[in-house]
Amino acid sequence: MKDLFTGIYTHFATTPHTSFYNAIGGRLHLEEAPAGTAYPYATYNLVVNSYDASWTSNFEEANIEFELFSDSTGGATQITSMYEKLKSAFDNPNFLIGSSYKLVRFRRTSAELMRLTDAVPNKVVWHYGVNYTVLTRKAK
Repeated sequence: MKDLFTGIYTHFATTPHTSFYNAIGGRLHLEEAPAGTAYPYATYNLVVNSYDASWTSNFEEANIEFELFSDSTGGATQITSMYEKLKSAFDNPNFLIGSSYKLVRFRRTSAELMRLTDAVPNKVVWHYGVNYTVLTRKAK
């Protein structure tokens, strides 16, 4: 999975930067953001990973969740814009996953928008959880 995580971040950070990179000021973190990270930002993490070895191919399927966070006082406008830019960057992308795996599919499967009223005292934080199914094949 390390190669997949590296591939996701490299795709995110490659110049010229995508509109998603610019929308979150380059603040994409694996698992969780450091304390005090400025809004807006995003995290990504592995939800589940499965392996299917057959006599023809070795596939790995992973569910990756991107979590977008915004404290914009303008309601859900900023976070929905971030979501659209995430989709633009990661819906069916083409990027490398190290030398051991080939990316077969990177498909968005679900998304949920929430208003977090208790996350930070005296502040409303918007959260978008976006899930992708990633299918990789072991390189021959």
